Amino acid sequence: MERAISESGGYEIVHFDLKEQQSANAGFGYLFRFSDEAAKLGKKIGADCVIVGQHSKPSFLESSLIVDVVKVNSGRQIAEIVVDLKGNHVKVTERATKELAKKIKSPLSVSR
Repeated sequence: MERAISESGGYEIVHFDLKEQQSANAGFGYLFRFSDEAAKLGKKIGADCVIVGQHSKPSFLESSLIVDVVKVNSGRQIAEIVVDLKGNHVKVTERATKELAKKIKSPLSVSR
């Protein structure tokens, strides 16, 4: 997904320090559930937006990639994007991440 977003141009992707991210994440899904906490983490590195994701796998051959786009200065979620995956091979994953990257661009461009 990172590659697909950066290939489109116009966005700088900044990575969090892993220890800082782990410290801010009080448990599984914490930063995903609490956008204000994800925004605080983004503020420390000077980000405009933070993308927080989660992979949901309700069955063997079906799963969903769920992403929240959080505006750092307000701490609010500005978009929730869900892409479903059917199957478990590399092409399915590649297609889903490209679709997710396309869908993420819209709220990112609006938030500028």
